[in-house]
Amino acid sequence: MLTLAEQHRTGAEGSAVEVIGDIDAVRHRFRRLQESARHEVRSMMVPEQSVVTRDDNTAEGAGIRRGVLYRTILHRDALTEPGLVAQALSVLAAGQQVRVADAIPVKMMIADHDLAMLPLYSGRNTAAASVLVHAGGLLDALVAYFELAWEQAYPLSPHMAGDGLVEQRPDEINEFDARMLALVLAGLTDQAVGARLGVSRRTVQRRIGELMARAGAESRIQLGWHAARRGWA
Repeated sequence: MLTLAEQHRTGAEGSAVEVIGDIDAVRHRFRRLQESARHEVRSMMVPEQSVVTRDDNTAEGAGIRRGVLYRTILHRDALTEPGLVAQALSVLAAGQQVRVADAIPVKMMIADHDLAMLPLYSGRNTAAASVLVHAGGLLDALVAYFELAWEQAYPLSPHMAGDGLVEQRPDEINEFDARMLALVLAGLTDQAVGARLGVSRRTVQRRIGELMARAGAESRIQLGWHAARRGWA
């Protein structure tokens, strides 16, 4: 990995890998990566992120507001950090998705299928240098790795009391999706459902599509049948 990165250190046009060493440049590209996302941002979070803190990552909130789906895998130890649970509850309420894993080998963020960013060094090395991975075979591998880790991680959902988080069993859906599904099956339009839940129509359509895929349903009528059978609504 280091050898490959050295070969592309100048970030020449067409390079698969670009190395950024300056901390301000790393922060700038981290923000721009999220701003470039049109549909989805996948991320892995580890404890004690220092280059760009959670409070400094204003691009995430902006992305959520414009309808970008954030799927985040948290290292379990990160939940012990002050303010992290409150932040997780906030993004879950906004229709985003968070899962927890016992181990995450590297922090990483992927915008759509276009660009990924991860640290150049791992372990206890605290250097800010990061790697940008552009579209190609290496990025495809990172996306595939994320999806495998996502399937193996534990979904989080807001606690019914609203003051904590609970891990969700594989055949359950979170409270937001249950409320959304109930409104859809009641006959409300996607626009009306989004207005009720404070999210965009596109977010409702995306989440319904994900539930259909999860249930193996080819239509919303079939989804209603699966929802009744599984106790989703």
